[in-house]
Amino acid sequence: MNKYFIIMFSSLLLVVSSINAQENKSKEPDITAELEKMTTDLDLTKNEIASVKIFLEKQLAERKQFRKDNDKNSDDFKAKMKELQLKQSDELKAILGDEKFDKYQQIKNEERKNKNKSE
Repeated sequence: MNKYFIIMFSSLLLVVSSINAQENKSKEPDITAELEKMTTDLDLTKNEIASVKIFLEKQLAERKQFRKDNDKNSDDFKAKMKELQLKQSDELKAILGDEKFDKYQQIKNEERKNKNKSE
């Protein structure tokens, strides 16, 4: 009887902890991880790191506000989102310069290809 209780309790604990872990996963991008990856991949200088961090924080806030202000099902949602993405790409290009921005784009395209293959 005791063994049965211990097994049931352990199973319940395992299920609860896995459900809790799934709920804690955020859909928001991790700015710190993205900044570290960009620093490594693009060999960013200290000034670029500081500027990119500010850019990523601003980008996240703008996208949150955009989603809050715009209905995803509206006709012009995609056009407005594309406009926002182009504006943000231009800002990032101004920070990184042409060479690093091109390398960043190549890395992102490769990540998208790999993500699509795995799905």
